[in-house]
Amino acid sequence: ETAPTNRAELATLIAAIITTEAPVHADAVQERLRLLLGAAAPDPKAFAAALNEARLLHGVREAGGFCFPEESKPIIDHYGPSMVRDIDATQPPVKVAYDILKAIIEEKL
Repeated sequence: ETAPTNRAELATLIAAIITTEAPVHADAVQERLRLLLGAAAPDPKAFAAALNEARLLHGVREAGGFCFPEESKPIIDHYGPSMVRDIDATQPPVKVAYDILKAIIEEKL
C-alpha cells in the first residue's frame, strides 16, 4: 500500500479499515495504519484529523471509542423477527447457553 498523500486519502483509508473491521476501536484503527504504512503512518494529531474527516465524508460513526460505518444496522436486524428470541441473560451462563441452543434447534426443525 502506498502512503496517502493528503488527509482526504487518509480518511478514505481509515473508512475502508473501519468498514472492513467494524466495530473497531479507534486505537486499533491507528495500529492498523501503523502496520500498513510503517514510517509513513500518521501521528496521533493527523490521525484524529483524518478520523474526523472520515466521519464527515464517509459516514463513519464513533461510540464509546469504537468506530463503525454509518449504515451499520444492529445485528438483530440482520436475522429478522423469525430468529429473534427473548432470552433472560440474567440467568446462569449455562442456562442462557441452553436457551440459545434450544431456540436454534427449534428453528431448524
